[in-house]
Amino acid sequence: MMARSTGSLGFVGLALLLAGCASQVVGPGQPDPVNNNLYATLYLRTAAEYDALGRTIFGAAGLHIDALLSDSNHSAAIEQRGQFSELPPGVIVDVDETVLDNSAYQATLVAENISYTTPHWDGWVAEAKADAVPGAVAFAISAASRGVTMLYLTNRRCIQRDADGDPCPQRAETIENLVRVGFPEPDPGNVYLRSAEFDFDSDKGSRRRAFAERYRIIMLFGDDLGDFVSGLKEAGVTPADRDAVVARHAERWGREWFVLPNPSYGSWLGVLGDELYDQLEPWQTGDTK
Repeated sequence: MMARSTGSLGFVGLALLLAGCASQVVGPGQPDPVNNNLYATLYLRTAAEYDALGRTIFGAAGLHIDALLSDSNHSAAIEQRGQFSELPPGVIVDVDETVLDNSAYQATLVAENISYTTPHWDGWVAEAKADAVPGAVAFAISAASRGVTMLYLTNRRCIQRDADGDPCPQRAETIENLVRVGFPEPDPGNVYLRSAEFDFDSDKGSRRRAFAERYRIIMLFGDDLGDFVSGLKEAGVTPADRDAVVARHAERWGREWFVLPNPSYGSWLGVLGDELYDQLEPWQTGDTK
């Protein structure tokens, strides 16, 4: 497999830096490093299986487009209500780790053993150097050829960098990045970021609803359950609650809802609490099924 771009780091340099972080892998009772995403990042950066997985997911999704287009009374968005059969078709996609691969940024965090911060991440967004997730560009081009509009929904924050400047330069930078890796250029009005100006918070339900006012949503793509349903970031949500959501919508997965793997971060990690080793439930000698 061709190695994915490493931004300012050459691939060999990245491998050496990450190898130097191997000592950060710790066991119970040992202090955690600031960033312990080594294996997850190596998987995203180097594994042929990850490449194949993206191609599989987007390729399988493409096989359902025609059937979903023909059923004008159906929507993939829970938030879509009322009369929508005459609306033009659209596909809502999350951006980061769904259509854009930011593992080069994650590699920097691991190699330098630093934590994510909003200003640091904003610098990465400004460079517009993320790669495409395998299979995503081909899907977007195929969807566009069928008259389907790609609708981009991301929790990248709108942050005004200059007092008299653009209140959301991150939108143009995200579009620049999408176009650079081969996506059809989206209308800026079809790229929703996290923005106080429009009361768009981290829960994406309000933005899905806004898209659903203009388009019949035929598919959703994301790397987090929050890309499909709301309320999963509320206090008290447990892993069992999340499992129940997946089961409740069993008929949607693989037909109109498609999830991409993200072992690095997400709401799945946020519900586990601080004592992560307690969540492992390791096998013990003598355990029987």
